[in-house]
Amino acid sequence: MMRKEAANVSETETHNEVQFGKCCCCGLTEECTEAYIMSVKERNQGRWLCGLCAEAVKDEMLRSCSSSSSSSSERRRIEKDEAMNRHMTFCKKFRAKNVPPNATDDELISAVKQLMLRSLESPRSSPRSYRLEYYSVVESGEQRRFSSIAELLFGY
Repeated sequence: MMRKEAANVSETETHNEVQFGKCCCCGLTEECTEAYIMSVKERNQGRWLCGLCAEAVKDEMLRSCSSSSSSSSERRRIEKDEAMNRHMTFCKKFRAKNVPPNATDDELISAVKQLMLRSLESPRSSPRSYRLEYYSVVESGEQRRFSSIAELLFGY
């Protein structure tokens, strides 16, 4: 009886140990339990996909159904395997074109900064925007007003 319980405990510990899973599409590495890695691979034909790429694959499947043809009788939904292959091809082409071989952390931070600036400065999709007209900050007893978040955060 004692050996069976010990075996169950060691098996549970093995499944709860933190391991690294590397996305087969974008190359992102995540810390996960072995049980989670196995469940993700089971859903994705034995391939490890990060959450973002998994959503992109789902989107690829949905878009293929809605945009593959103008007549509804000719539309077909692609299989998950084909959608994964399309997304993997896209990721490989994107990485080959855009990532310098010696990219540094500063370049990554700069890229994220540019994305934030674009999203903060872009017009809102709804007509009623919750954007404030001015952003106020009190510095050294003096109130300063900024016309955008980007100006407040980055001095632009």
